[in-house]
Amino acid sequence: MAMTMLTPRAATATATVAAPVFSRWRRALVQGVRQNLLPWLVVKAVLTALVFGGQVGVWTAFVLDTAVSVLVLAYGWWLARR
Repeated sequence: MAMTMLTPRAATATATVAAPVFSRWRRALVQGVRQNLLPWLVVKAVLTALVFGGQVGVWTAFVLDTAVSVLVLAYGWWLARR
């Protein structure tokens, strides 16, 4: 079985081509988390507090959580497309 080793020049060329792609994906991931995660966690915290406080039932909180999560994801998608 033959094995080919990369020279330092070949390894550097491969890394420089791949770096912009990973950088772009990393920036998109950070932006998506920043836009979606905080509102989603706030909704979860409020609904959890309402369930433990006896203000809403578990199934009502589940439905509200699902609806709000869809809205937050749609809003984040809309912001990303602007």
